Amino acid sequence: MAMLRMLFAISALLAQPSDSANLRKPHGQLSVLPVHSYRKDCGLTQPLSLSAVKVSVGGKIPGAGMAPSELEPFVKVWKDGFYEVDCVADYMFKHGDKFGDHSDQYAMGQTSNVSIVLYESHVAKEDREEMTHEVCFSFCRTIQDMNFFGINNGRGCYCMTYYQAMADDSSLCDAPCDGNPGTMCGGTSKSSIFGMHACDNTASQLAATKGEMSELDGEMMGLQGEARTASAGMQSAAVAWDTMFSKAGDMGVSDLMMTAKQFAGEMDQAAAAAKRLSKTMGDLAQSVTGTTESDLTSSAAMMEADALLQDMGEATTQGAAATEVLEQMLARASPNITGVANASSQYYPLMYFVDKSFVSVPSTCTGTAAEKPMIGTTQHLPRNSL
Repeated sequence: MAMLRMLFAISALLAQPSDSANLRKPHGQLSVLPVHSYRKDCGLTQPLSLSAVKVSVGGKIPGAGMAPSELEPFVKVWKDGFYEVDCVADYMFKHGDKFGDHSDQYAMGQTSNVSIVLYESHVAKEDREEMTHEVCFSFCRTIQDMNFFGINNGRGCYCMTYYQAMADDSSLCDAPCDGNPGTMCGGTSKSSIFGMHACDNTASQLAATKGEMSELDGEMMGLQGEARTASAGMQSAAVAWDTMFSKAGDMGVSDLMMTAKQFAGEMDQAAAAAKRLSKTMGDLAQSVTGTTESDLTSSAAMMEADALLQDMGEATTQGAAATEVLEQMLARASPNITGVANASSQYYPLMYFVDKSFVSVPSTCTGTAAEKPMIGTTQHLPRNSL
């Protein structure tokens, strides 16, 4: 969770002052944070003169920001306020840009299938304003399903469903905003990140995000159980075969069985990581349970809810990645994962091709393994044999 900082003062539309509140940081420290509120704008249709020209991209792709031709910026307001969250080298800016300058580095397709939305890609050059926090917010709050916006290098504005910090240099967000030099808009390699409040639907967003996360958790844990079973079967078979052939003096089998034990360990580690992530998901889901709009009337509660949405988004992305890892491991370890009955029967002993009269005699091939060890069933070998 990003550290909240600086002065807290809610400003209503047209800069009319409102009440203020303190936020409590870990370790008993108090911190305050500026939150800019525009709740009166929620649901309003914006003047057509502000509407941007749509970017034409063929096809319809599911996921937030993945269908640029269907975006209608500056038409309907979805967010009612914003606050500064962090200064980070944002992974989403580098690897979450499906259609902009960094499209060749896009890496979110197999995880969350979302894309950032760039201000300069949707606003004609003659209509662009000098960048400020408010200018970027006025754009991003009209892009549905976006929860954060970032600004870098004094002028680069983009919207995103979530952000993710990555390792970078020690530079700061010290680039003055083009439209307001008294405020900072990121730096040369880092982005100023801002969270946006939802328009009176935060509780429903929490519930929906929780549902998506919990559904993925169920799928992940199903695969986790299969991976644990495959790992145990491979480990058991490797020990049995290693013991039997070592007594016969066949050291080649010992080397092969060591690769099986190693792969079994990799599956077990992946399963353990998935279980830990499932625990995190469960804790986050529990934090959401029973939350209603009436529980989110204070600014502090809203910011906690925004942080919870961010954490669930990150957990869901990690869960999608963990699920993919488990699927790939199981597909390699157990061919039956594809639904093919007795898939290992497609493999024949080496002597089948040399002298069929010796098919039932054990033989060993050594050298570099062509693939990961697999477990399965054959007519001649016990279940869960390698």
